[in-house]
Amino acid sequence: VYRNVALYVWAGMLLSETRIARTALDVLIPWKLPVWLLAWIVVAGAALPTAYSGASGIFVLAAGAVIFQRLRAAGADHRLALAATAMCGSLGVVLRPCLVVVLITLLNKKVTTSDLYGWGFYVYLLTASLFLLAVIWRRPEPLRIAPVSEAWPNSRDALRKLAPYVLIGAAVILFY
Repeated sequence: VYRNVALYVWAGMLLSETRIARTALDVLIPWKLPVWLLAWIVVAGAALPTAYSGASGIFVLAAGAVIFQRLRAAGADHRLALAATAMCGSLGVVLRPCLVVVLITLLNKKVTTSDLYGWGFYVYLLTASLFLLAVIWRRPEPLRIAPVSEAWPNSRDALRKLAPYVLIGAAVILFY
């Protein structure tokens, strides 16, 4: 367990030193999504790297500043940017292979990791849905996005920059 904790912390530190968060957001920014939708996509999408980095605190430290700054630059108010930054690290702790679930099962022999991960997916869906409903309810702007002809070239360039990270991540997961 201690070795896994060290590896998760190391993964979080590596994540903070890369351009992954910036590049991933560069894929979305050209579409000029309303800030409420952009915040929800960031929160829902950040769950996977949170689960793989080990814990919410590690992911928020690694990518939180970038998420907060990009959401503020896109026009999000301070509260929405803070909420999205905090939640981006929260949803992943219930998904496989987050270390928090493993630690809970080590301490409580009445539950298994399969049980917690299985129900964790439903908790993820419920929480993401409730956050979406909350931002839709408070949304100050209508749903409008940039035309495909305008947004796609910039998103495609960002996807090309993101591709090596995705391929390396996929290779590590497949190897593991």
